[in-house]
Amino acid sequence: MAAIDNADIRSGLARGTERTSEEIDNPAIIDRGLEEKLAIVFSEWPEELNPRFVRLFSEMAAIASISRHTFDFPRLEVVDIRAQLGMSALFFDSFRHK
Repeated sequence: MAAIDNADIRSGLARGTERTSEEIDNPAIIDRGLEEKLAIVFSEWPEELNPRFVRLFSEMAAIASISRHTFDFPRLEVVDIRAQLGMSALFFDSFRHK
């Protein structure tokens, strides 16, 4: 199980909100449970996750969450985040190397 610093999650969520504000009028509307959902999924991951990857993935999750709310799509659920994490971890495999 990966040990994750919630500060990295919060940092990524803040950056995603900031980035989204460039295109969406009210980016503050984010799933209030998103940080907890991310923490659950990250803690379940069997390998250590690079803090930079955690921040980047959290940023993408914030953007997805805000976009879903803005365009009236269902909220991100743990199962959605888990599926995306698996693909992202493989795609960003270089984060495993020191």
